[in-house]
Amino acid sequence: MPGKLVEEIIASTKARVDYRKILAGFRATILSEKRKLTRMRPNRRFGFDAMGSRYDFTTRLIIGVDCSGSITKNDLKNFYSTINRFFKYGIKQIDIVQFDVNLGEVQTLLKTSENIKVKGRGGTCFQPFIDFVAKHPEYDGALIYTDGYAPKPKIPVGMRSPLCWVLRSEKEMKDHEDWMRESGRVCFIE
Repeated sequence: MPGKLVEEIIASTKARVDYRKILAGFRATILSEKRKLTRMRPNRRFGFDAMGSRYDFTTRLIIGVDCSGSITKNDLKNFYSTINRFFKYGIKQIDIVQFDVNLGEVQTLLKTSENIKVKGRGGTCFQPFIDFVAKHPEYDGALIYTDGYAPKPKIPVGMRSPLCWVLRSEKEMKDHEDWMRESGRVCFIE
């Protein structure tokens, strides 16, 4: 049953998650073709005699945020705080979709945002988000922030974007890790 509750949260907590580990699942697509020469990073072959290179990310990520009733306001703050920290790591643009049983609108973030309106708060179903990602192959990867309490989704055969499940606790990761690893990587927020 979808929820129609609207809530505003402030994403200012300091939840910890290893971004390098999460983004390692999308490593092949994170490497950019936009090479910038820099004198501060030495060339690996010739040292400081030649300019080194730096690459900016061109990754297109979509993040699904579980906004069901089982997710608390504090969990949502942690979810959005970790999303805001991706911008500090160098990601330029992130598309976010809130979902419970129904899929919300795609919101594009170009910078950190602290005040977020959360819509939903009904039951949980991952299938609409998985189907959306399968229909949009332009995304290099999909992250799903959740507690994991929902029926196992059916992954479409032609889905190209890798998945990463981000759970709110280590206990929930251990509870759902078996079926989640069949479709992608699994980690949790500390």
